[in-house]
Amino acid sequence: MRKHRILFISTLLLGAVVLSGAVFGSVYAERDPTAVKPAVWLQVSPTSRAITLNPGDEYDGEFTVSNIGSEDFVFKVYASPFSVVGEDYEHDYLSEKNYNQIHRWITVTESEFSLPVGESQIVKYHVSVPENAPGGSQHAVLFAESSGNNTPSSNSSGIKAVSRVGMRLKANISGETQEDTEIIDYSVPALYVSFNGSQVTATSKIKNTGNVDAEAKYSFIINPFFGGDSVFSDGKTSLIYPESEYKHNAIWENTPLLGLFNVTYSVTVGDIVRDDKRVVLVMPAWLLVIILVLLTFLVIWITLTVKKRRGLRSRMQF
Repeated sequence: MRKHRILFISTLLLGAVVLSGAVFGSVYAERDPTAVKPAVWLQVSPTSRAITLNPGDEYDGEFTVSNIGSEDFVFKVYASPFSVVGEDYEHDYLSEKNYNQIHRWITVTESEFSLPVGESQIVKYHVSVPENAPGGSQHAVLFAESSGNNTPSSNSSGIKAVSRVGMRLKANISGETQEDTEIIDYSVPALYVSFNGSQVTATSKIKNTGNVDAEAKYSFIINPFFGGDSVFSDGKTSLIYPESEYKHNAIWENTPLLGLFNVTYSVTVGDIVRDDKRVVLVMPAWLLVIILVLLTFLVIWITLTVKKRRGLRSRMQF
């Protein structure tokens, strides 16, 4: 009996060791950097920088590019204009705007670097502000882009991988500035009907015709109509670029199929505040159809009843 017990315990311990090895082995495999890393993978730090300059100023800055991929590569550095397109703010790195001229004022000490795996490179840049530079906000991106000169691995097809990362540079140039923003659209519908499930949504649009960035703050809060804690709350801050219009959509993704709620949507930009509270009814489309059908039958029934009573009264008079 004792031998059987010792054999059982030994087998149990051996199984535990094997199992632990399998578990830790799978965890290690999941964390194996060579198993998931692409060949060319750049990382930049910091990702953005904000500075304040005067016309005629000189500024020297730097950022770090790291090789977190699986192969050595060569990368180049250059400055591009940064602007936004459309009310959804798609990024544009080609168009020239009044607020992205700073890319012309930027030079880099070196424009091309070789970077081995696991190492980092400090990139230095210089900003020379013209004496006649206009006041206001300026935006650019300093890109680090692999040149495709990386050496492919032995099992590679020979296709050169290219990767690009950028550091956003925002500069406030002193001088004549103009802050001019307005809320040109604001909407919180009171009824939401959908076949696939409604999503309570509030929208607004801000227009910036000035030459400096504006900060917009948004607040979207939903409370049960009959009281209680908030069922949804969301806040956001956005940068509104000069010469642009930005549309903000506040969406309650997990809106229930049926409910009555107090919805508060607040938009603040500069000294302008729009803060409205609405009672919002949410219902599925099939329920609305049933209600409309019942109301239709009710109206028909009331109409027929009234006509019938009028007919009886007219006969009684004769």
